[in-house]
Amino acid sequence: MEAEGACCYNGGRMPAALAERKSAMLQSYVLSLFLYFPKDKSEYIPASITFVIFAVAAVLTMRLIVKVSNKEAEKAKEFEAELEKKMAQPKQKS
Repeated sequence: MEAEGACCYNGGRMPAALAERKSAMLQSYVLSLFLYFPKDKSEYIPASITFVIFAVAAVLTMRLIVKVSNKEAEKAKEFEAELEKKMAQPKQKS
């Protein structure tokens, strides 16, 4: 009688060299899906222009958000001061 897994060498597992080669092939395939290096470097120009446009837009958006936030913080401080002033005044009886 054959022992369990005796039909395959190495206990039914694939050899380390084959596993490593399969892993490398899979890794190179996955990376090739996302990486593209054109031979004609003029193809980088549209991507560079798009990147610059979005980077400038991101910086301007962040500055706008900070500016609006500072204005709202100033309004909140004024409102808080106004409330404290009202709370400090004694109630007048009529």
